[in-house]
Amino acid sequence: MQAKVFIADRDLKGAEAFAVELNKNGRVAFASQVDVMDWEQQLSAFKHAVDEFGRIDYVYPIAGIGERAWLPNNPKAKEFVKPDLTVLDADLTGVLAVNGFVRSYGKYLPEEGITMNAVSPNVIRTNISTGAFYDSLDEQGLLTPMDGLIKAFESMLGSSDVSGEIFEVPPKGSYKIQFEMAPPVQEWHRTTDDKSYLISTSRTQLDPSFINTALGAEEMYWAKPLSPPSLQTLLDNSLTLGLYIISPALPPSRSNSSPSSPRTPSPTLNPTPDGAEELQQIGMARFITDFVSTAYLTDVYVLPAHRGGGLGKWLVACCRDVIESLPDLRRAMLMASPGAGERFYEKALGMKAIDQKDYILDDQAMSAITADAGKVTQSCA
Repeated sequence: MQAKVFIADRDLKGAEAFAVELNKNGRVAFASQVDVMDWEQQLSAFKHAVDEFGRIDYVYPIAGIGERAWLPNNPKAKEFVKPDLTVLDADLTGVLAVNGFVRSYGKYLPEEGITMNAVSPNVIRTNISTGAFYDSLDEQGLLTPMDGLIKAFESMLGSSDVSGEIFEVPPKGSYKIQFEMAPPVQEWHRTTDDKSYLISTSRTQLDPSFINTALGAEEMYWAKPLSPPSLQTLLDNSLTLGLYIISPALPPSRSNSSPSSPRTPSPTLNPTPDGAEELQQIGMARFITDFVSTAYLTDVYVLPAHRGGGLGKWLVACCRDVIESLPDLRRAMLMASPGAGERFYEKALGMKAIDQKDYILDDQAMSAITADAGKVTQSCA
């Protein structure tokens, strides 16, 4: 079955000329004028495509814009001048924001039979700029060849189930998928009496305030609270299991003088839909890992008010699930208190204590390392 194409472009003449070229052996292409920053024009083009084809299987939105002055250079101006934010709207909002959107939302779409990815090439030769500009980039090896871009798009056709990824297309070589470091989100649910709990590896559900409080808890004597930037860096480079208690979301209050509360919910103008829930983080466990070969478990914590009901054991059991989900894992490690703590993790995770004698270097080896370190220090001084 031959594919049909709907071409939408600001340059209507160029789009129509390309459609004519594709239609040499039969009508397979249609053209329409569209500015991708204009919603009404986008809507009109989509409706036109559906009318012609009956359905749309693939959408490739491609937006580009050249540099332009965002403020006129007029030192004598006496009035405020409205800036031209076209470049920012297209390149910042329309490109950079898309990558984050693709990586987050794109992971959930395959269950709906939809995939969504982004393609990030270097500079492509188009009509946006001059031939001399592109020739100079080509001489410097900075121009992405069109065939590399086409291969990236073609790889998404057919039965591909890749979704939520960024396809990088460098100046040389073919495309590569810039996989996000974290693996797919894992979740576990549990109901005890009248309470429901969730454990999830989702980073977006983590409560930084709770985590910082946990890091400052007396039981976490090896840790300490961190500044917001340091805490974010820590979480971005970890696999963290969050333990949450699930409760129905409170309806918003009608006014500041009658706030909602668990005991006496206030009347609402817009009632919360049935089944709406909110999560309160009450525990955590964190892996320092490369997500492939090594995992170091640390910072296992449950709020004191929620201990004694088996939540801690469940949290560690979920940690074991994470460990077992890494097929190429070479070693999982943790540090536990001698005695009860050591026995607990041996049973819960199947770990065993290491004999320190097997990991202590003899004097000769230590001397060699010290000497090498001295050489390195001198060379860096």
